[in-house]
Amino acid sequence: MKNAHGVALHKLIVAIALIAAALMLFKYQSNKNQQLNAQINAENKRQAEVQHLAEIEKNKADEDARTREAEAQLLDEMRLRSIGDQTDLTSTTLPLLPWKEIPPHLTKIELSELEKKTRGMVTSTLKDPESAKFKDAKAITVLYPGGRQTFLCGMVNAKNSFGGYTGFQPYIFHIGNDQQIDGGIGDKGFIAAKFVDQKWWKFDGDDACFTQGTPF
Repeated sequence: MKNAHGVALHKLIVAIALIAAALMLFKYQSNKNQQLNAQINAENKRQAEVQHLAEIEKNKADEDARTREAEAQLLDEMRLRSIGDQTDLTSTTLPLLPWKEIPPHLTKIELSELEKKTRGMVTSTLKDPESAKFKDAKAITVLYPGGRQTFLCGMVNAKNSFGGYTGFQPYIFHIGNDQQIDGGIGDKGFIAAKFVDQKWWKFDGDDACFTQGTPF
């Protein structure tokens, strides 16, 4: 009887040992599979990032190629429009500088931050800044021979000294390459002049912000 109990106990111990070994093996295989899956996921992520960067580079190269082609076309058009005397920037006979709308080089976040700044510049000139109401905020980037510019525009209404609203007025700002801002209320319709290729030209690309700009 005693031997029978001993045999049973021995079998139980062996069974427990086998179960423990099986559990350890299962845990080992599970950890190994997790590590393998982690390596596979990391490699897939790396490949996706490489592909994404490659797509960005390709899109940039395609955009640069389109920009160069557009610049060449604008240069040809500019030469056709050129006249003999373009030395007086106040002349009423200056030809119009050709330009073309291109995708913005600023992100939506950058445009939103710049819009906040332009609104601050607008309200700083008002009699009652807190009464200002804005609408129709837009942006456009134009390419012309010799450069490119981004414009932000919109409409603003505010109270005057008598407490009454004056009606919506246009405002427009030019954003330089260094993100310096220049402009203000009432610039819509003003035909600016640009000095390109040693000549003065009329330029109306800024007003296109109101008619062709992208709302944001």
